[in-house]
Amino acid sequence: MGIALAGALSLSLAGCSSTGGKRAEDARKAASAQGKAAVNTPRWTFAMITHSGDGDTFWDIVQSGAEQAAVKDNINFLYSHDDEAQQQAQLVNAAIDKKVDGIIVTLAKPAAMKSALDRARRAGIPVITVNSGSAESKDFGALTHVGQDETIAGEAVGEELNERGREKAVCVLHEQGNVGHEQRCDGVEKTFDGKVQRLYVNGTSMPDVQSAIEAKLQTDKAVDAVVTLGAPYADTAVKAKQARAARPRSTPSTSTPRWPPDWRTAPSASPSTSSPTSRATRRSTCCGCTSTTPTSSAAAARCSPGRRSSPRTTPPSWPTTPGGAPDERRTGQGRRR
Repeated sequence: MGIALAGALSLSLAGCSSTGGKRAEDARKAASAQGKAAVNTPRWTFAMITHSGDGDTFWDIVQSGAEQAAVKDNINFLYSHDDEAQQQAQLVNAAIDKKVDGIIVTLAKPAAMKSALDRARRAGIPVITVNSGSAESKDFGALTHVGQDETIAGEAVGEELNERGREKAVCVLHEQGNVGHEQRCDGVEKTFDGKVQRLYVNGTSMPDVQSAIEAKLQTDKAVDAVVTLGAPYADTAVKAKQARAARPRSTPSTSTPRWPPDWRTAPSASPSTSSPTSRATRRSTCCGCTSTTPTSSAAAARCSPGRRSSPRTTPPSWPTTPGGAPDERRTGQGRRR
């Protein structure tokens, strides 16, 4: 992109140089490799102002390409950036005050840039827009736009997701307020038959981007596709997927429940809310019973407060006579001292 930008502005100002053909092209490449100008055009000053934030690797690549092209084409290249729209507009005005020969600018937030570009047009400085703002470029007086139709690009992604049988996608936007990003996600939603959710991340910090995508994949198991709007973010999304897959899955506990339950862990109730039923239940628990339902009054009577008897799962079975009364001979209750 950067090489095309410098070349486009050079052509708009000079028309052509006195060199041409394959031999001349080879000579330009050799000169560029040595850090020398490969053309005999006048030395112009071009300013490139983008909406990049600090640490955005995508724009680092663009800047590097533009600087290489500037060396080859004998251009004095000035690069500046700010992710705040008003500050970016001020950088454009500063370039105009320096009377540069050309301006290359992004229109991620076009409304804030309109007045600055109007001023450049009145000053007779040619402007080329890049990356974002294709719909506004011509209206703002730019010579041309270097980029793509963001909506069409998004529609192509949606169609590809359909072919792959996806059902739910996350569209990751790494620059909040960027109209180009919103348009691309709009295009995905337009053609994709499944559901699309938008995830806004801090594009200047790849660890933050990875954490945000990983958290989304962890909490929403229905997501089966991640759409990113830049190559570095696609690589980060792959890392997030791999990190989630490597996480150990939680398994249900296999420990044996305590039997009988510890009387010390029995639930308690305040005296003000205690009822005969709840008291009977608590007594049943302290005596080693496992049932959580109220016990009968007879069973509850066997448990006095503070008594800790040996746990029994069922009441004892006393021997009885044929008439149903307890057999005093067996129980010892009828034995004389």
